[in-house]
Amino acid sequence: MIKITIDQVMGEHETIHYATDLADATGLSYEHIAKIVRGDLMSVKLDTLDRICQALNCDVGDLMTCISDN
Repeated sequence: MIKITIDQVMGEHETIHYATDLADATGLSYEHIAKIVRGDLMSVKLDTLDRICQALNCDVGDLMTCISDN
């Protein structure tokens, strides 16, 4: 199972702390960012991940983690 950890990365970022901040920084809608952060989407475009990584100055691996289903 994939666990989204974008909220943790935002919490550690200097200026981006909320989904609204991330939406502004990426040019993506708040609704789309909120769905990603909550884990409500089954897929996310690579371009979207790239925009989030650019805004948060991080790697894709910082945004999510794979955890065992056991």
